[in-house]
Amino acid sequence: MPSDLTLQQIEWIGQTCHSYLIDRERRAYVDVALPYQDYVMERELLKKKRRTARGGYSIKFPVVAQYHDAGAWVPMWHQDSISTSANVVWGEVPWVHYSNHYAWDRMEVLANRGQYERLIDLMGLKRDDMKRARRAAYEEAGWNKPADSTDLLKVLGFDYWLAKSTDGTEGFYGPNPSGFANGPAGLDRDTYDRLRHYVGWYKKVADNQDAGDFVPMFRNCLHYTGFRKQVNSPTPTTDFDYQIYTTIHVLTALEWLCRSQNDNLGRDLARFANEVVFMGHRFEAVSYLDNNPVTTTRRYPVFGVNWGQVQIYTLSGMSNVESGVMRAPNMHNVWVNFFDSVFQIVMLDPRTCFRLDLHTDETTPTAA
Repeated sequence: MPSDLTLQQIEWIGQTCHSYLIDRERRAYVDVALPYQDYVMERELLKKKRRTARGGYSIKFPVVAQYHDAGAWVPMWHQDSISTSANVVWGEVPWVHYSNHYAWDRMEVLANRGQYERLIDLMGLKRDDMKRARRAAYEEAGWNKPADSTDLLKVLGFDYWLAKSTDGTEGFYGPNPSGFANGPAGLDRDTYDRLRHYVGWYKKVADNQDAGDFVPMFRNCLHYTGFRKQVNSPTPTTDFDYQIYTTIHVLTALEWLCRSQNDNLGRDLARFANEVVFMGHRFEAVSYLDNNPVTTTRRYPVFGVNWGQVQIYTLSGMSNVESGVMRAPNMHNVWVNFFDSVFQIVMLDPRTCFRLDLHTDETTPTAA
């Protein structure tokens, strides 16, 4: 059957389709650059828990590590002897500076023009790539720690503030992180033991009273770290804002434990997937920890983070500051744009947080 369209009309339709694919969808691309499903640190810290410091070469905070007992029970016509003591110590952490940039050659920009020739927004792609690199860097740094006290360039992550137990003893025995003999923020945990966080090593994800079982140990963590403010004193923190972070391995074992204790699963084979709740607190599997469950500083960890006691301090005027376009040194056709942030993670009261790790006798978390 002969077509009613002329050759000119057919060519116009082809150009219209071609123009739509290139012009209308120019900025769209498939992004598989980042390896993890989600990135917790930038989401929680930079968007929710950020506070701004107006100056200072470091971040210092006072800690009342003990109280002076100047009271006594006295009879009539007597008085207690007068005394005083210095009960305030100071924690101090350094600022860290993260710098990132994207650059382009003049010819790249000139070639990336034209209604049909421009297949993708080159400058938008470069800017997005810088954001990916920043998100990946923050995630890795936030779950780890600097190598030792001489490394002043890295963020003080959770492996620094909530170090793993050295022997598995359950209780307030959180140690100094390895390489930091003076303790986190310069407050030695051996000297100021009330700053120790709750730790332990679990063996089986079970709900029995056997030694090392996860559920009773976890119940103890939430109970013993529930410190409430007893004096109406000024404080930079809030009471409780718990979030539980772990690996998919631990979460899966907990889901199987829930299944074994529930006879009404219905048709959903994964009825409790991502719905494990303990005393109102939901467990979250962290993609970074899923891919790095065992290192020298962790073994399938469970972090109980009280965000009411964790802050990220940014230096005023240096939080995601954009330099603006400038010419690269000694390269007359290359331009660059920098983004800089000066900040630090600070955990003010670690005893309201906890950490559990898999016992060294076990290979992977399993439900008993």
